[in-house]
Amino acid sequence: MFDAMRTSDSVALAANVDLGAAAHDLRSELAGPGTDTADASLDWEALLLKQMTGDGAIRKRWLTDNQIVLGRSEVTADSALVEVSFLDRVTRIQYYNKMRLHFRRGHWVVTDFRTM
Repeated sequence: MFDAMRTSDSVALAANVDLGAAAHDLRSELAGPGTDTADASLDWEALLLKQMTGDGAIRKRWLTDNQIVLGRSEVTADSALVEVSFLDRVTRIQYYNKMRLHFRRGHWVVTDFRTM
């Protein structure tokens, strides 16, 4: 996923991230100020993909502002939690996180960026 973000490869991102599931908990971050996050007409998947590619805020925060440190993984049947820490390049503060993945159609897919 991070390699696809580095190259802004939206096809690879769509194949390795369940954009709909991942966007669900990020709606307030993806929506602009004053946007109704319950608005069914908004394309949350497209909004998330835009933020993960090009000049998107998530891409910048994860890849430019931070160093990514992968830690332990816990696999249970067809789901997994993977420790992903973001280390701020300036302050050296570490932001600890776990991402949820599910095994679908022969490969792992990220379904949630924040499980903590």
